[in-house]
Amino acid sequence: MKTEVLIVGAGIIGLSVAYNLAERGCKVAVAEKDFPGAGTTGKGGGGIRHQFSTELNIKLTIESLKILRRFKDIAGYDPQLKQISYYLLATRDEEEILTRSVQAQSKLGLHSILIEPKELKQILQGIKIDDIVEASTCEEDSWINPYVILQGYQDSSKRLGVKILEQTEVHTLKVEKDHLRAATTSEAIDAEYVVIAAGAYSAPVARSLGVELPINPFKRQVFYVEGFRVAKRNCVLFDMHHKVAFVNRDEGAIVGVHDRSVLGSFDETLNMEDAPYVKGVAAHRIPHIKEAEITGGIAGLYEVTPDRNPILGPIPNIKGLLISAGFSGHGIMHAPIIGKIIAEMILRDKPSIDVSQFNLNRFKENQQIYEHIVI
Repeated sequence: MKTEVLIVGAGIIGLSVAYNLAERGCKVAVAEKDFPGAGTTGKGGGGIRHQFSTELNIKLTIESLKILRRFKDIAGYDPQLKQISYYLLATRDEEEILTRSVQAQSKLGLHSILIEPKELKQILQGIKIDDIVEASTCEEDSWINPYVILQGYQDSSKRLGVKILEQTEVHTLKVEKDHLRAATTSEAIDAEYVVIAAGAYSAPVARSLGVELPINPFKRQVFYVEGFRVAKRNCVLFDMHHKVAFVNRDEGAIVGVHDRSVLGSFDETLNMEDAPYVKGVAAHRIPHIKEAEITGGIAGLYEVTPDRNPILGPIPNIKGLLISAGFSGHGIMHAPIIGKIIAEMILRDKPSIDVSQFNLNRFKENQQIYEHIVI
């Protein structure tokens, strides 16, 4: 099989790239080892957050949200976009990071503010604030339905002629005379360009070409606490010190803790035996969770890099190979603009945003820009 562009991975990133290329007239195929959205996309929460410490991540959210506001006109699907508040809580240890982050967001025109700890008592139910020195929130933070966005990109891509090859795993890539060849479970695919957008599975694909991507799977677990709420309104609360997140929903809360995550593991089995530990850590901030019952949960994979930022763009010395992976939990919210940017790179257009600081070489050249706010 021959195509202009082969995309490895039919998650929300891969399908956004496919749509943006096909919309510009490119012949595109997407190889997916399972089915569209089978990986991280299918387990994503849907938060659209501007509260990052890295300026480029803030810009990516701003531009993605612009696209999401027009998504119904673009793809024919209502993204169910709505405003939702994120509250980030900092102790003295995180105060400087949070303050600088809010300043960076405000500089870019966002309505991000710092909140006094005593104000949190009026917003969040039963919160313990004795060690909190400040908190932040951003008026523009939002929520979308990830499945709808995925479906919109998938259907729109198909209408534009994109071939989505399910149950087609790319085992190896090989450089031929004037193209790249992918060996898959079904057939060989020749392409002028290959975009690796396989999430946590991106590194093994690139390794077949001798390219080492510092992208590791990071097992994440969240637990459902039925009937438990931390606020009257739906919101997200993140304790930066204890690395615990609460997602407040109508039916109850979702709770997750970073240090019950496993770096380097592809295992996606939910370990219910971790639930008591998670409740114990969460109780440092919301003590009355101790009496609540955890009724279930879900496990999945983040794809993390050493600086918790993605790897984007061409790979030096291998003509036609691009990477769009390593989003460290931020792929869904940034997918709309990332798809456009990767398409612009292939078509040699001026990128909508300069993302060159997220190139692969930064790790060799010691030019990482660490993202401190990963939920």
